[in-house]
Amino acid sequence: MDDEAEERCAEVGEEDTGTSATLEQSGSCNTERRNRKGDGLTQREMMSAVLAVVRVSSGLYLSGMHGVNIVDALECHGITHVLNVARELSDLAYPIPVETRHVALRDAETEHLLPWLPDLVEHVHNVISTGGRICVHCVAGISRSASVCIAYLIRYEGLSLRQAYQQVLNARPVISPNLAFWKALVDYEWQIRSSNSVVLMPFICGMVPELEPYQRYAEMRINLGWMQELLVVWSLHLTLLVIQILATVFGHTDNTRLV
Repeated sequence: MDDEAEERCAEVGEEDTGTSATLEQSGSCNTERRNRKGDGLTQREMMSAVLAVVRVSSGLYLSGMHGVNIVDALECHGITHVLNVARELSDLAYPIPVETRHVALRDAETEHLLPWLPDLVEHVHNVISTGGRICVHCVAGISRSASVCIAYLIRYEGLSLRQAYQQVLNARPVISPNLAFWKALVDYEWQIRSSNSVVLMPFICGMVPELEPYQRYAEMRINLGWMQELLVVWSLHLTLLVIQILATVFGHTDNTRLV
């Protein structure tokens, strides 16, 4: 499929935003996480990116639950297999006959992704190497499914974690694996390449990858944290000052009455 055909496929379903409220309410598509990357997109562009099925690499596609429920999107891309990695979508039905596999992963920082990655990556590779086209999806196509696609690029396309992240980000600008998944991806890169291209830096909000979107997010959290702390301190001092003033006024009034 040529680039022009892929662009036409990517546009399929973008106008149908009927499930946007569901996506907005899901844990995988919260505003805070999207802000790590989405500050360069308009709200409409961001929602279009969330709703689309996108090509990550030859035979590999990425989507949220909306995209895999659009017949035209699946048929246009020639999707033959679907890998569903969302625990909450165990009963999701697809509109065309496709080979499916479901793995119940949670988009949570307590989820242990690393033990799953070798098997999931191998499954994707087996589909692609036999001529199939596989779409990996979760609820919003932002964290769980994006992490699997990144891991595949590291293992079978020889990319570093930094390069793989950038390639998936270019295809789907709203991706943002949670911080625990980043730890898993860093460990996975070390297992495959015996080196790391992304370093996790300690911030007040946790271990954060030293990539620009995450650094901006961490700095924002730090700044907000300091502002909140200062607000508490200022409020405390203001309260004490008011109490002191009132005590002085009422004390002076009582002394006047005694005189």
